[in-house]
Amino acid sequence: MITRKKSKTAALKIQPTSYVGSLPDCPTMSVGQPYVGTACVITCHNYAKFLSQCVESCLNQSEPFDHVIVVDDASTDDTAAVARRFAARGVRYLRGEWKNYSAARMAGVAALPRTPFLLFVDADNSLSRSYHERLRTAMTDSNLGATYGHLLQFDETGTLGLNESVRPFEHHDLRRQNLADACSLVRREAFDQVGGWKTDSFLTDWMMWMDMTRLGWKMRHVPEAVLNYRVHKEQMSSVRFGNWDIHVTPMRRSCMIAVVTLFSGRHWALDRHFDWLKRLDWERENLHLVALDNSNDPKFSRALKNHLVKSDMAFSYVADRSRVLRETSAAELAGSRTHRSENAYTLAQHLARLYAVARQHIPAGADFIWSVEDDIEPPADALHHMCKGIFRYPDTGAVTGCARSRFEEQWILWENGKALSEPPPVGRYNPVDAAGFYCMLLRRPVFDAIAFRPTRDWSLQNCAYDWAATHDIVKSGWNVLAAGSVRCKHWQEDGSCL
Repeated sequence: MITRKKSKTAALKIQPTSYVGSLPDCPTMSVGQPYVGTACVITCHNYAKFLSQCVESCLNQSEPFDHVIVVDDASTDDTAAVARRFAARGVRYLRGEWKNYSAARMAGVAALPRTPFLLFVDADNSLSRSYHERLRTAMTDSNLGATYGHLLQFDETGTLGLNESVRPFEHHDLRRQNLADACSLVRREAFDQVGGWKTDSFLTDWMMWMDMTRLGWKMRHVPEAVLNYRVHKEQMSSVRFGNWDIHVTPMRRSCMIAVVTLFSGRHWALDRHFDWLKRLDWERENLHLVALDNSNDPKFSRALKNHLVKSDMAFSYVADRSRVLRETSAAELAGSRTHRSENAYTLAQHLARLYAVARQHIPAGADFIWSVEDDIEPPADALHHMCKGIFRYPDTGAVTGCARSRFEEQWILWENGKALSEPPPVGRYNPVDAAGFYCMLLRRPVFDAIAFRPTRDWSLQNCAYDWAATHDIVKSGWNVLAAGSVRCKHWQEDGSCL
């Protein structure tokens, strides 16, 4: 993970600021010749000992910046004195008491004339001489929101090598981990569209890239551009190292999750399911419900539509009137062990087709798919734990909750072909061969790659569409993890739960 620095967020009270150097008016643009300048914002909090090297690297670029400003965020060292040495060379200085690196960056942008491109540098780092030129040259397409280079890490002992987290841009790979440092060349239009830097969170560079690309902007990796990235004990990354929970915030605020539920017409489960959705601890604007109604029951359909309309989430309603057995309703089939055993293959084939139909109605912008059955109640914080597993273990294609079977005395989790007698301990993520779709969070590319089918081995002995799907996920090289902290209630018609 690409590390960030600076002090923790405090209440944002912008204090009186001071400048060194005048701020000129916005540059005049010639007709037919768009202005193509870049403003460079250097943020500094008690990094006076590094600041001169950083500023010199910004002033000595092969393609000069049009504006350079040092933003001093509540420093108590000699930052102001160091910055003033560069006033005669056109470097501006701004001081504030934000105690928040994102707020300091935003203040720096506001203090400079408007330019089409922005570049942000932390004062403990420095730019290779051609850094800006290479990033600017790569900004060839109008849909590029940012271009970014490599990070060459170093400390007081010398060069440590390239940061392996920096990789070529791919939309869904960015949803696994951050790919680019905050010191990237950013197109001002994209920056403005996402509202700039978020001032109430950590990992704001990752959040910005996800927000931009969610809105259609692309990014480009330029390996020839090298940022000299200083590693030292004062970095914020050293404070939050190993704190996996904090990494959920960018996913929570910048990723869309489609919640897919198949409804068979079980009236007794409907109110409870939507009551649970109301308690779900996640940003509502980043959830989209995909409700596939296979009830063939007009009364149930009206009730389901009414719940969807009253919910505070976007939704897609899909009616599918296919039936497994003409003489048996979908609700009866779902709750009958006899019917399910006698028609196992036909039922599995039917359910596999329904998930394939539901997939066609998932929004294109959804980053993750969460399959939740209507009689399953995951904990209110289930998405936090599942997304934490997705981030912590990048080779994970899906994270499943833990629930007990209605028909068997076992957990709906398998390893080496055998059902687990116990789920993983709370806080643990254990790999499994297969699991049900009762509560499973999948990466979008993993979900899209599934060819939903009724069996995992072409026999009638293993008729389970969800077992077959998770088997295929594992076979393709992804891990499926069971989250010990996601213990789900499995409700019964009589009001009890497993």
